[in-house]
Amino acid sequence: MNSSRKVCNHPLDRLFHPRAVAIVGVSKNSESQGYMYLRQLLEFPFPGPVYPISIEEQEVLGVPCFKTLREIAGPVDHVISCIPHHQALTLVEDCVVKGVRSIHLFTARMAETQMEDRLDLERQIVHRARETGIRVIGPNCMGLYCPSVGLSFRFSLPREPGHLAFASQSGGNAADLEYQGAGRGLRFSKIISFGNASDLNESDFLDYLLEDPETKVIAMYLEGVKEGRRFLDLLRRSDGRKPVVLFKAGRTKAGSRAVISHTASVSGEEALWEAICHQFGVVSVHSMEEMADVLLAFQFLRPSTGQRVLLMGGGGGGSVAAADACELEGFEVPPLPSEVREEIRSFAPEVWSLISNPMDASVMGGIETMVRCFQMGAQWDGVDLLIGNSSAIWLLDYPKSAERHELNLQFLINLAREAQKPMVIFINSGDPTTPWRVEAVLKAQERCRDAGIPVYPNIRRAARALAHFTRYHRRRANPKEPSGKS
Repeated sequence: MNSSRKVCNHPLDRLFHPRAVAIVGVSKNSESQGYMYLRQLLEFPFPGPVYPISIEEQEVLGVPCFKTLREIAGPVDHVISCIPHHQALTLVEDCVVKGVRSIHLFTARMAETQMEDRLDLERQIVHRARETGIRVIGPNCMGLYCPSVGLSFRFSLPREPGHLAFASQSGGNAADLEYQGAGRGLRFSKIISFGNASDLNESDFLDYLLEDPETKVIAMYLEGVKEGRRFLDLLRRSDGRKPVVLFKAGRTKAGSRAVISHTASVSGEEALWEAICHQFGVVSVHSMEEMADVLLAFQFLRPSTGQRVLLMGGGGGGSVAAADACELEGFEVPPLPSEVREEIRSFAPEVWSLISNPMDASVMGGIETMVRCFQMGAQWDGVDLLIGNSSAIWLLDYPKSAERHELNLQFLINLAREAQKPMVIFINSGDPTTPWRVEAVLKAQERCRDAGIPVYPNIRRAARALAHFTRYHRRRANPKEPSGKS
């Protein structure tokens, strides 16, 4: 346990800091979820006791098994259930006797089936747990990830904690956010997969995350809302305190039908949710990749309300596309003023007339000119934000050219460190298949991540993330300003 962590008095905080965890339904089948939960907690590692419960096995992964939860001598705060649905109510009774605080039901095939007997079973489980003070996460979910205390539900989740939190009704999307963003630097305080939300729901977790001192930015994937008025009140409370980034699924008729069979939720209309987001300053996204992109900006960039962008790097066609992408997201791409162009003319008389904003690197005729132009542009007070193109499409032409790309990227990273303005980089590598190109792109992403610079695969995603980010901060600076497009 981390004894130096900031104190949080919210009642749900104890869910994320258990003294001991029991996993019910463990077997030696390495493909079974009980086995995987046990292995994850041992390898992460969780610092307290981890107790596997198995009727058939004596030990799994070198850890002695218990037949039932009641056989364990020491305290158990958190239980992970990987048993069939028809055994879950008996498990709740064992948890009552044992004094368990919380049950995570990976167990599924309950309310989401829309079968009356399963609906009734889920209601019985929640009723019995609530009347004895036990909180239920799920059913039909992956559970809790809290790296500061060694809780995890995926092997690939980062071991280093951060300040982003993600609450998701979908277990798949809870993992997808990590796949979309962890390699580029996203780090989390908590990830919560809560499935059917039979007991603890989206409002409970939003209420907690607003108070959690380890969380600075809140992201949510929702299919439905259990307590509409309470949720809106919490969004109102979040406005100006912590950014909330929301991916609300099931906004269409087809999506609403799919939601019912996934997490037994009731969805809502697109226009209603957009109005809610605009009213309360919520950042509304429409995919997991868009969510990851926005969170990168919030994690790495200092606040900015700016709308004037300088684009640096790439070739002629790419520069035109980049300018379009930025203006379509509401940014200005102002031309260089005459005094800056005259200074460029003094050291690049043959190409100065071709250099403006975007700064097309392909017309500059040499590294020295490019370096001086980019540095001048970054210092120009006519722009608020910087976007650098690593020129991967052009430079990653053959294996040896990867060295040139590294030098170009390092120059952009150094520029970002020196600039007094927020800067992002995009590495437009296309769809690389040759091993050396894939390796070069991954290495470039890692260098940006280690430097604390948001990195994107193309200008469209970079511009959209910056648009969300700056729009949020403009609204904070002027709450009466319209939220604009989303």
